[in-house]
Parts: sequence; C-alpha cells; structure tokens
Amino acid sequence: MRRFYLFCLALCCAHFSIAQQSVGRKISIALPDTLKTGSREISGLALAGERLYLLCENRGDRFRVYTSGIYSISLSALEESIEASGQLSPACVWHPLKGIDWVMQRVGEYQGLESLVIHGDRFYATVETEVTADSCYLVSGTFGADGFTIDTSKLMALPKPKLENGSQVFNAGFEALLHRKGKLYALFEYNQFEKNYALVLRPSTGRIRKIQLDRKVPFRTTDITTWRGKNFLGINYFFPLKAEFIYAENLTDEEENLIRSKDGNLRSFARLSLFKKDKNRLRVVRYIDLPEELWTSNWEGIARFKNGVFLVNDKFIKAGGRETQLIYLTLE
Repeated sequence: MRRFYLFCLALCCAHFSIAQQSVGRKISIALPDTLKTGSREISGLALAGERLYLLCENRGDRFRVYTSGIYSISLSALEESIEASGQLSPACVWHPLKGIDWVMQRVGEYQGLESLVIHGDRFYATVETEVTADSCYLVSGTFGADGFTIDTSKLMALPKPKLENGSQVFNAGFEALLHRKGKLYALFEYNQFEKNYALVLRPSTGRIRKIQLDRKVPFRTTDITTWRGKNFLGINYFFPLKAEFIYAENLTDEEENLIRSKDGNLRSFARLSLFKKDKNRLRVVRYIDLPEELWTSNWEGIARFKNGVFLVNDKFIKAGGRETQLIYLTLE
C-alpha cells in the first residue's frame, strides 16, 4: 500500500510540475545586421555542436548567395548575450547549402525549406510545396566544416492530409520536425481534421507510420522541439490572413476569444503547446501562454536550450514591419 501511495504521489507531482509551467524571463537577442534583415526569412532552428543553427527558407524567388543557406551562432556567445539581457550582439557564420538547386528542380512545386534537425553528422529538413501538390518532402544530407550538403539520392515524400472535400489546406506543410531516439517526428501545420496525426519517419529505410494526436490542435503548428522526458514543445500560432481563414473556423468559444480583439476583429496570437509521447499517440498536455507583446511576430522556429527555448520569427513583425527576431524564454 505504501508503495502504491508513493507511486500515485509521484504521478501527481509530475503532472503538477507540467501543469504549472509558465514563461519566466524573456530576452531579446541583439542580432547582427546580416541576420536582422527580414530578407533571410528564417524558418527553423536546430542545436548541434555548441552552436544554434538558423535555417533560411531558401525560396527560389530570392535564391542568391547570403540570402540562402544556413546561419549559426555559438551557444557561448548566446549565453553571454542572455546574461547581458540581450544587449551583446553575437557574431554569426553563414554555411552554404549544396544541392538545394537539385531539390528545386526535382520538386516542381517547391515553396522552400521549413524545419531543420541535426543529429550527429546528418541533417534533415522538410520541403513545403504549393497547395496543388499532394506531398511535402524530407531532404537529408551531411554537414561539416565546408557547410551542408544535400544527399541527391534521397527525397522522401510526406503525403499531406486532406480536407473532407478532398482539397488541400492552403499554405500548409510539415513545418514541425524533431529527432528522438533514432526517429524523426513530423507534424503538419494544420491539425483540425476529424482525425489528426504525426508522422514517425525512419529516413534510412524510407518507412513512414502515423501516430494519433489525441485531440484537435487549433491554429498553426509551426515548429516543435524536444523537452523533458517524453515531452515535446511546439509553437501554436495564429495570423489573421484572409487566405488562411480556415485556421479561424470550427473553434471553441474559448479558442475564438483568444484570436478576437475587443472590437471583434481577428488578431495575431501566440503560445506554446506541450505534447507528451505515449506508446502509439501524441497527447496534448496543455498550452503555455506567451506574453501579449510576442503575439504580433510570426514565430517559425523553436529549439530547447537549458531551462528554456529559443524562438525565431520568419520576418513579419508588428504593423507589417520586417525584421528577424531571436528571443530566449525561460520556462518555470
């Protein structure tokens, strides 16, 4: 009986620690001008080898040297900036991405790279495609001192889930990707279907299987990172774009209130979503609200670091401005 009591107590404490998690400090990192310009259009973050890597979207309409590729900042420089409340501007390094022209040619409806995972000497990135395409894709390759090189012998199709009428969700792809215990987990941007799921990928074999999401996830899921234990943290973001009104449909009253201002108009909204990986499903544990001052930036990348996360936006900020913003949030 005593063992059973202690077991139950441990479960309650674990649940309580998750349920009480909230945002602590927020530090805005002063980026160098090379990265600060919105033309970089950052779409993902990854930590590897004591550096933070920032993935550029690598869109064809702005495919030029220094506006493509991948940037990185040393974690030691970022720590110094955090300790200085973001006032120190860390230096960045640009890494070429070899083979991206091959991807653009192979994927006729190419729309850019959307998420980044680095594991060992391998990297993985998802490819977003036009709304008319049935699949997004996963590319992989190696990285080292001479930059990133895409493996042109491998291109893995990721079938898009469809709406009930058979059509595709506008401007949606597999924007969330993480690595855990030899597997990749990919989440679609839109998760308000009757049945929602994450993809579990084994790139070495090309195997794909689905694991169920235990409920609908409103708004957009734009990236995901590992957290403590079997938990994942994702970005849950809403942007009031007329062409993406589907994200404002079929919401609960509580969800509707989150994206409506006092005058009833749609507004941007941002929070984190906490998932837990069970055996054959991904369970939504809760949401962690972000400060209102962060709602107007279109957050596209997340990476865990110590007791918090880095967040990066693509380029859009308040009132139509364009600027790359990198922030560090502690989670308490």
